[in-house]
Amino acid sequence: MTIKSLWQMFFLWGNYRSIGPESRKFLDITMQCIGKDLSPREGLFGCAETVNTLAVKTWGEPVGGDLSTAKMLKALVESPRFVQVVYPFPGDIIISPTGHGNGKISNGHVGVVVENSFIASNNSINSLLEINYTIKAWRERYGVVGGFPVLFFRRI
Repeated sequence: MTIKSLWQMFFLWGNYRSIGPESRKFLDITMQCIGKDLSPREGLFGCAETVNTLAVKTWGEPVGGDLSTAKMLKALVESPRFVQVVYPFPGDIIISPTGHGNGKISNGHVGVVVENSFIASNNSINSLLEINYTIKAWRERYGVVGGFPVLFFRRI
């Protein structure tokens, strides 16, 4: 059993109802930035840039992957600072990476789980961070229609 899997077990079972300090910080920064443009380099496809900007504001470093959700997934999987989880908490990252779908939706997406199963992510129309999905709606759009995986990662 790896350290990463031990952390995942801890968060899934031992910490089921509480949000950890790293998630709380990320959630707080995300909520403070609602309505702001956090993707100055990329407008139409600014979701990964937005999440990286939030990470820099929170932890002083990006999640990784620059503007690419596919590269961000790789960075999340390889990072010792994140674990993949099955049950999302506020402050977790939700990602459905480009290149992993069925072709019905051309691009993936990434966002942040906030309170009450809502998700904040970059709005491609106006480039602002908005609360624009529920987990259920995200699963329907990206998982069912787009055939993308719907993955969650937590900062440890």
